[in-house]
Amino acid sequence: MEVKDLVQKYQDYVRDLRRYFHQYPELSYEEVETTRRIADELDKMGVPYTINPEKNTGLVAVIQGGHAGKAVALRADIDGLNVTEMNDVPFKSKNEGKMHACGHDSHIAMLLGAARMLLDVKDDIYGKVYLVFQPAEEMGSGSQYMINFGNWYNEIGAIFGGHIWIDVPAGQISVEAGDRMAAGGQFIIKVHERITARVTEGKITQEQADKLENIIQEHTNQLIKEREVWIQHLPDKTGISEQTIKEIFARPDYDKVSQPMQTRIAELVQEGQITQAEADSMHHFFVNHKPGWNRQSGERPDSQNMLQKMAEETGISAERLKEIHFMVMPQYANYKIMMEQMIKDGKMTQTEADSIQNYFKTHQDDFWQRKRNDTEQMMTDMSQSTGIAPERLKTIMEAMHPQISCKPGLQN
Repeated sequence: MEVKDLVQKYQDYVRDLRRYFHQYPELSYEEVETTRRIADELDKMGVPYTINPEKNTGLVAVIQGGHAGKAVALRADIDGLNVTEMNDVPFKSKNEGKMHACGHDSHIAMLLGAARMLLDVKDDIYGKVYLVFQPAEEMGSGSQYMINFGNWYNEIGAIFGGHIWIDVPAGQISVEAGDRMAAGGQFIIKVHERITARVTEGKITQEQADKLENIIQEHTNQLIKEREVWIQHLPDKTGISEQTIKEIFARPDYDKVSQPMQTRIAELVQEGQITQAEADSMHHFFVNHKPGWNRQSGERPDSQNMLQKMAEETGISAERLKEIHFMVMPQYANYKIMMEQMIKDGKMTQTEADSIQNYFKTHQDDFWQRKRNDTEQMMTDMSQSTGIAPERLKTIMEAMHPQISCKPGLQN
């Protein structure tokens, strides 16, 4: 049986499961009921699995093929978010203040659907396939939690995962070279060492230090989630001055947590794309403003306000800043590499590459929105703007942003 026939066979199963999981989202490391439901489905299929006993969330299942061979893994994340769902649909979240807003409900259903499909062709499989249902993706630590569980990770030669994406039409998948999704960054604030240092400096007493240490131990999670709020209240609770509390909980330097962007800006200076003066002005702006913009405090401005403020303080025009922003984005570097290779291979001319690059620069604000809403119209506009014939442009764009079509996919 061909894969497309198996997709048709199990599409209702996948859709129904997705809508079930959408109604019952659980947060990172709390996905106990989600894990149980996944286990129930695997029991129905007769697929063996083991639940990670450390937190009773997350599991690894295995399908052994009919022939000897290597091992691979398929992975899906399973946690939801602290989001109140405003959608009015029959399968709306029933867990107040929680929602599968990042699509992990789909990922769970997709992997369970893949399990059924693999079972149908089990006798043709060489080796075995591990099915990894990973908790706490949103927290950024769930992958290591599952890697440490059992021996499956040491056995596999490759692991595959996917992510649903609103810009890709149903029934298609997108595969591109280079980085694809945002990554979770992490840094450590050594609070205990800072508290001890303030005692040594005579800024706080040992009694105040002990009070603060106790509060941190008892309320670590709340401190992480509501850092700014807690900083406001800690002086009253501990008797420590507001300034000293801020010193203790200060984030690492901007340079240390934004190294990839700084590296990219340095590359652009070296390439002659931006001047050193522009780079210095932007660096100074972000050093002064970035630490204050965060989702928890609600202080982060929208992109237009940030652009306007940045233009005023750096003296760089808004249009020029938009150009620089485009060049800093990872997609720009990926497209540039692809276009350079296509020119070398004789698949596009330098003139075509320049025209397409200019189009991306001038339409960066609405490119993905237009692509999602009306790809055909966007391609028509792009053809008119670049002077490249529609069919020729389609060939180039498919090579740069390959999307493999299949039958119309599942809706919702």
